[in-house]
Amino acid sequence: MVAAVLIELLLFRMFARTGIYLFKDDTPRWVYDVYQTLVWIGNTLFNFAAILTVLLFAVAAGYLWMRRRTFGGLLPVLAVAMVVWHLALFVVYPSAILSLLYLALSVAMVVASVAASWRAMTRMGRTAMLLLTASFTCVYYFEAIAPLRIAGVSFADHGIGVFQFGEAVAGLAIVAAFVAWGRTRSVRVLAVPAVVGLLMVGSYVSGPERLPLISTWSMGVIMNMPFAAYAVAIPLMMVTILRLSVSGQPLLGFGLALMFFSHRMLPLTYFNMLILGGFLLAAIALNAGRTSRLADGRRTEVLPASLDHSPI
Repeated sequence: MVAAVLIELLLFRMFARTGIYLFKDDTPRWVYDVYQTLVWIGNTLFNFAAILTVLLFAVAAGYLWMRRRTFGGLLPVLAVAMVVWHLALFVVYPSAILSLLYLALSVAMVVASVAASWRAMTRMGRTAMLLLTASFTCVYYFEAIAPLRIAGVSFADHGIGVFQFGEAVAGLAIVAAFVAWGRTRSVRVLAVPAVVGLLMVGSYVSGPERLPLISTWSMGVIMNMPFAAYAVAIPLMMVTILRLSVSGQPLLGFGLALMFFSHRMLPLTYFNMLILGGFLLAAIALNAGRTSRLADGRRTEVLPASLDHSPI
């Protein structure tokens, strides 16, 4: 699923919109053919990933319910409610009130995911997850402004400022996550993020106006902060995800990837499912290895993700 999201991000959300810079009057026909093929692949994986997100929630809900002594009963119920909501969208057009309820449900799910894994985290891990919660809460607030106005509620919302603040908080969350889980000296982990950082710098030098357009189109990142902040934060994010993926904590790495590979402006519910799915995977991963106490006083250890043969 993470691979599908990554490829659709690169080919459909990024390349489909930025590939127009390749075309000139004398561009050969085969370039157009390659462009259309790559965009088709990206579009196909986009639809495939959208289906997988719903399946992820269904499987995760069952997993969490079977382990509700560890995760509590609220989180699996919220996961089921999110699946029901998305299936209902095929037959029901959401009103302003329903949209607000959906956003409130999303915030509740984020908070419940973090609360379920709170004891299993280090202090810096808690800081990272709290910053992520604050960042995406700003996103949900921004999204709630339009339905509030439709419902007749008008006030000085400062929506753009809150959205920009949330983006800055996401940068702090990336730094905290790197300190908590991403520190490494592995060359194979550092190589790809370093190349991406260099490509970002080269792209900024050659055409600084393109990067904000690409990031806004593809991920809803408006780049209102100095470019240096993004040139540091994005490679750090990649280092953290890769380090987790190769060090026995792939679910946590995948969870962070889904959060950051989403679209912060939430033009589709699919992107919100990526965010919430990321928090679900993070909660599951962070509780792996946590020791729970049975009712009869015995102790049992939750298996690490690599040894747990459950469907998730």
